[in-house]
Amino acid sequence: MGGRLFVFVSSQGTQCPTTGGLTPGDRDAIVDAHNKLRSSNARGLEQDGPSGAKAPTASNMYQLSYSCDLEAIAQSWANGCQFAHSPQNTRNAGENIYATFPVQNSNSPLLDAPTSWWSELAEKGVGQYSPTYTMTTDVFNAGTGHYTQMAWGATTQVGCGIAQCPDPDSMTFVVCNYRVQGNMMGSPIYKIGNPCIKDSDCTTYAGSTCNTTSSLCIQH
Repeated sequence: MGGRLFVFVSSQGTQCPTTGGLTPGDRDAIVDAHNKLRSSNARGLEQDGPSGAKAPTASNMYQLSYSCDLEAIAQSWANGCQFAHSPQNTRNAGENIYATFPVQNSNSPLLDAPTSWWSELAEKGVGQYSPTYTMTTDVFNAGTGHYTQMAWGATTQVGCGIAQCPDPDSMTFVVCNYRVQGNMMGSPIYKIGNPCIKDSDCTTYAGSTCNTTSSLCIQH
């Protein structure tokens, strides 16, 4: 990843009803981490696979906002300390999961999680399996499903939960939910094209605007 980094969050922090261990600063850090990566992706700065090729630029890549509703769903599942995906019918959203253990000496699991998920793009690649960046079973089976959910162009919301689990082995369990849900077979991970430079470039949702600094669209 290269280029400038941008801050997307407010100084007040995102307030949610207390559902777990997240602070307003945690929530804003989660959103900021996601949006920095999405912005870099939209501008064609992300490595796609071990060959060193770059992922294509994206049109209609949307900026994420934080959802307290998705946090509540994610926190409820994290509290169960079962390192597996929750039943789809209980969340109506995409989901990424991550676990870390004391031996890994992680100081920030909430930020390590999106970094780990996103690393699938550089380590495994997408374009070699789907040059048009359409979601296929080959892409998913390559082990890039966490990245593709994070980069899903039409997704506009994220909410996460975190739990300290005594078993197995003092696991820290991170769950993030996304809406709209990504990883829909046959749909574009994102639309290949020029990143937005004006509001009229943002067409997925009516009334959208363009953040010209980040090249991400904003749903209103």
